[in-house]
Amino acid sequence: MAQKSIGTKLNVGLILFAVIMAAGITAGSIILLRGYSGKSIKGYVEDMDNIQKQYGKDMYSLHESRLKDLTQLAVSTVKSYHKEAHDTNRLAEKFRPRVKNVVISAYHIIDHISKMPKLKEEEKKKLALETIGAIRYEDDLGNYVFVHDTEGIMLAHVKSNLVGTNMLEYKDKKGKFYIKDFIKTGKTKGEGFSDYWWVRPGDTDPTLKVTYLKLFKKWGWIIGSGTHALLLEQDIKKQALETIGSMRYGDNDYFWVNDYDQKMLSHITPANVGKNFKDYKDAKGTKIFEKFLSIAKRRGEEGESMKYWWPKPGQSEPAPKMSFIRGFADWNWVVGTGVYIDYVEKQIELQKQKVNAQVEKQKSEFQSTLRFYFIIILGFVLILTISLIFIFRFSLIQPLVGRVKRLTSAADMISTGEDVDITDISKREDEIGELGAAFERMSVSVKKLLEAVDQDED
Repeated sequence: MAQKSIGTKLNVGLILFAVIMAAGITAGSIILLRGYSGKSIKGYVEDMDNIQKQYGKDMYSLHESRLKDLTQLAVSTVKSYHKEAHDTNRLAEKFRPRVKNVVISAYHIIDHISKMPKLKEEEKKKLALETIGAIRYEDDLGNYVFVHDTEGIMLAHVKSNLVGTNMLEYKDKKGKFYIKDFIKTGKTKGEGFSDYWWVRPGDTDPTLKVTYLKLFKKWGWIIGSGTHALLLEQDIKKQALETIGSMRYGDNDYFWVNDYDQKMLSHITPANVGKNFKDYKDAKGTKIFEKFLSIAKRRGEEGESMKYWWPKPGQSEPAPKMSFIRGFADWNWVVGTGVYIDYVEKQIELQKQKVNAQVEKQKSEFQSTLRFYFIIILGFVLILTISLIFIFRFSLIQPLVGRVKRLTSAADMISTGEDVDITDISKREDEIGELGAAFERMSVSVKKLLEAVDQDED
């Protein structure tokens, strides 16, 4: 089997070393690039995921802020009606024409009876008092007509126990001698208004009563009637509900009002008004009106938002909805409005798709960049490897092999007694130089030996 020359072995070793070194550099570079690109892609994905989540939060926050402002408007509207319902001066002005007309009518009845020719004076008075005492109007308000004389003795009243009583020293809850004031008004003006605080039939607490008085001078009677101003509150509540029920915004978004008993008072769907939703559950099984009530009681007019499922107007299938709910404790009302968020979810999904597309695009760009740098590194390593092979081959291996061949040739020449000149090799300060010096010494020794043999032969 032929032996490989030392040059071949050195070349093979050099190539193997270069290949191993190139492979190591390439592998290390790939690992570093992959690690860097992996971290970059991961960071980009996390950033885009955060952007997507923030987009969703911003969308909901935007709608929540809008609903918050809208419900504030609705509650402010309710509060303005509530203020009107408790503005006694304004209420009094509303009631005065009504009670005045009643008293004027009662006056004409008495005047008519007083002119009946077939009745005695006492019979006329008795008939007049019975007729006036039987007058009732606005049953839900419990209004009536009373009569007392100018001495303060009550002659006709809805409370029979007061008839015949001198009420001149009676005071209302504010300390006003209201009977004295009635008499003064009748005597000095003939007729006029006088407000005082009185207990409505069936109640225990006094409320402001707007009263009109007119003197029937012939008999010295003061005819009067009044109505409790706070009783207008029910009418004002009705007006408030009508106003809230008519308010719209957006395409067909609306407000609703339910009470603390979870009874619907105002809604865009007429069939819902008057219905009790205490046991109502949405598509997820949540008793949403209990949640509404909890927010109204816990947060009051500050309010809070919540998500749930509710059918769109004119539809039966429930859809996701976000509402803002506020409470109005003075009337035990829950006021709310909301928007259907299925389109918001669609917007978020579209944004998610855009983000995913950007992520995939970024991944593709990173892969392309990685391949580009891999080719650059591979080319650099190949050039470096080839350069090293050439450098080592021509600066080390070839000179080394050449010197070995010269020493081999020198050995052949020495064996035949020829002169050799390998001074350039023997002067080297390395192992090859030492070998060359040894060859020179051997050449001198062989030459002397051959000369000695020649002398002996002679």
